[in-house]
Order: sequence, then structure tokens, then C-alpha cells
Amino acid sequence: MKLYKLFIAVMACSIMTSCSDWLDYTPKDKQTYDQQFGTKAGFHNAVTGVYAKMANSSLYGYNLTYGPLDIMGQLYVIPNSNASNLELKSATWTGEYASSVFSSIWSSAYSTVLNANLVLQAAEEANGTILSAHEYKLIKGEMLGLRAFLHFDLLRLFGPVYTKNPEGLSIPYNDGVEAVKRDRLPANKLVSDYLLPDLNKAEELLA
Repeated sequence: MKLYKLFIAVMACSIMTSCSDWLDYTPKDKQTYDQQFGTKAGFHNAVTGVYAKMANSSLYGYNLTYGPLDIMGQLYVIPNSNASNLELKSATWTGEYASSVFSSIWSSAYSTVLNANLVLQAAEEANGTILSAHEYKLIKGEMLGLRAFLHFDLLRLFGPVYTKNPEGLSIPYNDGVEAVKRDRLPANKLVSDYLLPDLNKAEELLA
């Protein structure tokens, strides 16, 4: 029942703008930042907003679940009249439609990571004041786990085959709140130095 209620809340926020307006916000306006994270309710809305972005069609609401990835995996029979999905099924993935899909996944995932990082920054500042110790651990643990989860999915889509080329260049790791260009990392360094520590810390906080 709790999972059902959480699902309903997330889907509701993905439909209504009030829960997700802040998500496109870069924290240059101190007043807006303080308003968002000045109360416990603001933190809860922000966390829900991160989940709502993940439920968007550009990520797990379509692209990363039953949509393009399943088409690429040859799970559907695609009619010849559907040129866009045939492009995905062809395993070339260089056409205009495929490029737009991958671009949407990339930008949406890193945008969501950016917002998770913003919640993490705010939680550090509010620990012991606006947030109790328990609330701080819960929020930080969830956001660290989601950040690692999103990076892992980007790694499997855009990185090298890990078992064959673990030292190959993969994707950037973002733990900041500004949309700045970051260097691509070797896959094994990304996993060992950044993603596993995030997951280990999340597990510790959520225990």
C-alpha cells in the first residue's frame, strides 16, 4: 500500500507543474533557493520532484523502460510503416530519431542528477536545523542512491562494455550543482572512485 501511494504521488507530480517547476532552477537566486529549502515541506517537494523527473517519458516513463530500449532489444515486432522505430531496431542508431532519443536520455538524466545534487547541498546546510538527523539521513541516502543509479544507467548506455574494456572512457560524473562541462572518466575509475562510494554511503545512511 505504501508503494502504491508513493507511485500515485510521483505520477501526480509528473502531471502537475507545481511539484516540478523548481527542477529547472539553477541556484543563482538566493531568495528562491531559501524559499524552496526553508521548510521541511519544501525538502519533501524537492525530493518528490526528483522522482517525478525520473518518471518523465524521457527517462523511466518510456525511454528507459518499455520504449526505445526494448525496441533496440528486439522485443517488439515493428511494422515497416514505422520508420522511427525501425531506425532504433536496425542497430545502427545514427539517424535523426535515434540521435534525438539518446540526446533526450542524456540531458534528462544529467538534469535529474543536477537536481539531486542541489537537494544534497541543501540538506547539508539544513542538517540539525530544518531537518532532524533522521530526515537528513533519509534524504541524503535517497539522493546519493539515485545519483549512483542514474550514472550506472548512463554508463551501460554510453560507456564501453565493462567486462571487455573496463579502462575505456565512459561518461562524466557530476556531484555539483552547476551545469558545467566535465571530463569523461575511465569506466573502472567511475565505478570504483565515485559510484560505489555513493552507494555504500547511501546504504549506511538508510540502514
